[in-house]
Amino acid sequence: MQPPRASAQSPAPLATPLREVTVTDATGATFSLADRMKDVTILAFWASWCGPCQAEMPLVDRYAQSEQDARIAVIAVNIDENREDGVAAAAARHYGLPVVFDPDNRAYEALFHSQDAEIPAIAVVSRDGVDSERGYEDAMTDVQHIAHLRELAHAHLH
Repeated sequence: MQPPRASAQSPAPLATPLREVTVTDATGATFSLADRMKDVTILAFWASWCGPCQAEMPLVDRYAQSEQDARIAVIAVNIDENREDGVAAAAARHYGLPVVFDPDNRAYEALFHSQDAEIPAIAVVSRDGVDSERGYEDAMTDVQHIAHLRELAHAHLH
């Protein structure tokens, strides 16, 4: 069993640091991560080699597919050092949510203020700032995980 998720909240909006963060998509196209964000954006950080990520990401994907509020975006951020490993892993898993690749961990660093990524990690970014959680709570059921993600996102809507 993984340790419980640690939560933190920062009061200041972090749109500016994310405007400086560029990521790529599966085709290699580069863009600003901030350009893909909405009023509330859940960023789910994961890697192909991370066991707990393999448990959490399908649930994040299921939540993303079920979310009907157009003001909410859910984006998977792969942080594999070898971008091609991340691209292959995402393709093999057939995720429906957008997957971006950030092998330099710049998005993680901007949001969590750390170069050492602890994954899986969730960041809910809104004009309220950032709510973040690290780790995977395997005591929760799939339904509870999806409901928790929905609660995190909707708590930031205005």
